[in-house]
Amino acid sequence: MKNKESIKSILLVTGTLLFNYIFWDEYLGINLLLFSLFIIGTTLTLNKNALKSQTALYSAAGILITALAVVYHNSTMAKFTNIVFTLLLIGFTNQSLLRSTLYALPTSIANYFTIPKSIFSSLQSLGLKTSSLKLIWRYTKLTLVPIVFFVLFYLIFQIANPVFKELSDDIMISISDWFSVLFENISFLRILFLIWGLSIVGWVLYQSDIKYFVNAEILYSDFIKRIRIGKRKSNVQLATPKKPGNPLALKNEYRSALILMAMVNTLLLVVNIIDINWIWLNFEFTEDINLSQFVHEGTYFLILSILLSMGIMLYFFRGNQNFFIGRQKLLIAAGLWIAQNIILVISVGVRNYHYISHYGLAYKRIGVIVFLGLTVFGLVTLFLKMKNKKSAFLLFRQNSWAVCGAFVFMSLFNWDGIIMNHNISHPEKNHIDVRFLLSLSDKTLPILNEHKEILEARNDDYYSIDYVQRFDDQVLNLLNKKNSTTWLSWSLLDDKAYQYFINKNN
Repeated sequence: MKNKESIKSILLVTGTLLFNYIFWDEYLGINLLLFSLFIIGTTLTLNKNALKSQTALYSAAGILITALAVVYHNSTMAKFTNIVFTLLLIGFTNQSLLRSTLYALPTSIANYFTIPKSIFSSLQSLGLKTSSLKLIWRYTKLTLVPIVFFVLFYLIFQIANPVFKELSDDIMISISDWFSVLFENISFLRILFLIWGLSIVGWVLYQSDIKYFVNAEILYSDFIKRIRIGKRKSNVQLATPKKPGNPLALKNEYRSALILMAMVNTLLLVVNIIDINWIWLNFEFTEDINLSQFVHEGTYFLILSILLSMGIMLYFFRGNQNFFIGRQKLLIAAGLWIAQNIILVISVGVRNYHYISHYGLAYKRIGVIVFLGLTVFGLVTLFLKMKNKKSAFLLFRQNSWAVCGAFVFMSLFNWDGIIMNHNISHPEKNHIDVRFLLSLSDKTLPILNEHKEILEARNDDYYSIDYVQRFDDQVLNLLNKKNSTTWLSWSLLDDKAYQYFINKNN
């Protein structure tokens, strides 16, 4: 035990110094891969149970894949997903019996707030005086919570109030100047950065035994259990108020559900016939059609329809209703309802296709495609849940993992490059949103440079934007950014963009 705590203490110092060295004054790139390897290695080495946990191993794989994606194309999606899977790994390592991301994330967050206590307990096990540690811990608890909430409210007020932001910026500059005079060779911001790194590394290394969420999850099973009711002795009992699970109540509920599904299936059939005829087969774009509203309204109504459908089906296929003798007809009706909802999903996909074909790709339009894919997955798993008498907990668990998988999938691609290449090849040049193209990441600048005539043709007087000048400023910013960082910020596509303009200038 003492040997393990000694190793943790060494890794805490080593990890904090590593964090400080590879991230200070750098952008995320190859440094994220190095730190991800440190996290995976230390977590799986110090926690042997994690090696037996599939969820922990999935999380470690997600961290590694997204870190490699950052080194390749350095997308915001890959960075965000890397952070999410790091949180999941901490949660699943803390409690290896956890199965759901919905419980792993709060476990991970709760573990963060126990870091000081865990570190002090570790120091105590190494032989430091208990009285001294208790005194330090007491004052740490007294100051930590007020500081955390002070910083939180400070950030809120700084965002909400521009005058407060200006005043606070002036004060921070004054404090920084004061510290620079007081500690001429020591950076106050560097000290804060070190403390932040210490908390991140401590978060990974020190695991408190947080049982609350795993105990809550254990109560849920993947299968629905039948609740049997004692046999009634006389007809008098049948006349008493219906109890949950009463066969007569189940039969009435079954009839109600069958009537509802028959009516909604008929309604959906009419809507789907209209959509297939109008949107799939005979769609004609005119300037009077607002394609943005056309897609967004379809997506919003789809979300509402799917949520209502799922809610109704989860209600009717709950508890003993799953064991009702006549459930087969209800299951067929539910299957038809789900199939028609999938057709509704395809209709929204076709709307989105028309939007993309006329106005090009954008993040939200790609997001709609991913959302539609997740919706189909959710509908299929919902039907399997009803067919195989599985629980709602399993349904939510499967779909939360599907969302995580979708994030990893999205992290694999250079979407900025895909968007740029697709949009500049658009046959209708007037529909190209040049301002949007200029908002994409630096790695797309070489592609835009090869089609600079688009910039020169779209100087928009209304917005007073000189696109050529803005493009030149972004190229200059790319060159300055690369010259001000080291190999730790390196990523393949950003470096290719940098080398492209260096060679152009030469």
